[in-house]
Amino acid sequence: AYRQGMNDLRKYLSKVLNGIGGKEAGVFQAIVLGDKSSLDEEVKLRYQMAGIVHVLAISGLHISIIGMSVYTLLKRLGVGLKGSACLSGFIVLSYGVMTGFGPSTERAVIMFLVRMGAVYLGCTYDFLSALSFSALILFVSRPLSILQTGVWFSFAAVLSALLI
Repeated sequence: AYRQGMNDLRKYLSKVLNGIGGKEAGVFQAIVLGDKSSLDEEVKLRYQMAGIVHVLAISGLHISIIGMSVYTLLKRLGVGLKGSACLSGFIVLSYGVMTGFGPSTERAVIMFLVRMGAVYLGCTYDFLSALSFSALILFVSRPLSILQTGVWFSFAAVLSALLI
């Protein structure tokens, strides 16, 4: 029932974004929903040639922006640390399910959930441990994802950000 609800929400949002019309609708669907099926081939080629096709994928940046925005908003509304952590974690998890939970999205969602778990438990968040834990979960649940270059780039980008 939950997955079906997320799928229905995705279809509804897809219709709303289709209402924009033109080539922009496909770009918005790719960026917001992770659905590249409506993306114009010419637009996709232009993104590839510019070297920015990665912005059309659901990434850790999407997850972080959504999750931390919801978390901050809930805290400001007086929900409290634990409530804000739980609700923002649930929303990020739901967003991941709605967008199809690609491997890079799964990594980002797991890392965000670990962060919110640390907030809930009053512990410090260890970036490298969260990254390692997400790799463990991802490669156990989807062993063949270890062969995808996008997955390696996702982990490399996060590790690079940590080192810098």
